[in-house]
Amino acid sequence: MIKAMTLLIAALLLTPISASAASIEWKDVCNGCTKDEANTMALTWIADNLTPKDTALIHIIDPPNQKVWSFSGTVEWIPLPPTPPGHGGTGVVPRTEEIQTPSRIQNLADSLVAHMNNLSEFFKSGKVPEDVIKNAWSFVNCAYCKADFRDYLDNQTQAGSIFRQVEDVSHALGILPDKLENKYVIELESGGRIFFEYTVTGNGEVDVNILEVLDEANNSVPLEAGGLENLQVRVVSDSHGNTINVVIVLFDYYIPEKSGTFVIQECPTNPTPPSPCS
Repeated sequence: MIKAMTLLIAALLLTPISASAASIEWKDVCNGCTKDEANTMALTWIADNLTPKDTALIHIIDPPNQKVWSFSGTVEWIPLPPTPPGHGGTGVVPRTEEIQTPSRIQNLADSLVAHMNNLSEFFKSGKVPEDVIKNAWSFVNCAYCKADFRDYLDNQTQAGSIFRQVEDVSHALGILPDKLENKYVIELESGGRIFFEYTVTGNGEVDVNILEVLDEANNSVPLEAGGLENLQVRVVSDSHGNTINVVIVLFDYYIPEKSGTFVIQECPTNPTPPSPCS
């Protein structure tokens, strides 16, 4: 009896134990994608990360469309044709199946979208005062305008608070906040808008990247003086033309100070009044 038990234990110890299948959950972000594009993201990740023993739940979060695409994922071994003959083998093919998004993921994604919308609406409802940025054309070759704009946003503590809420929910979801769309727009009190990227660094400082500045007539204002030459602009009033000239004459350019569409030109060598260059 003892000998039989000994043999049984030895047999059990020598029997190979198959590895159990791993179940993995993965999330990523797309900013305005279709279901097919989300599925392609899932298939690519599966091909790079799963083995035939694994299964995965994959969630592609799309805040602009307020949507979460969820898939179950596996890989399958398939025989490969012998090329050249006698050298056939097997390969893996990723597979996905769309599933209903779990409520915990959906709730977090809904919270993320709500906070992102709150931040966007906060900026849209504000106006940068003229004592911060005098007008849109002030940005041409301006060494301090970005810093003044950043300092203004840094003082908007509500924006920083909402941004941290976005980060907190992102971390709860397991996604990188850097992958989220962070482009915003705010109006200038003097007329026009600033399009910018906004983040808050780990030490709480605001970081801003100015993407585009539009004036009151929807002219895209060059941030560098080199972009002024031969630029066609729309002027909606005499005062608007004067606002533009006050800046561009500093770089030896001018436009007529009246309504219309004009090409910015170089100042003449010997300007005479009433030329803006004189």
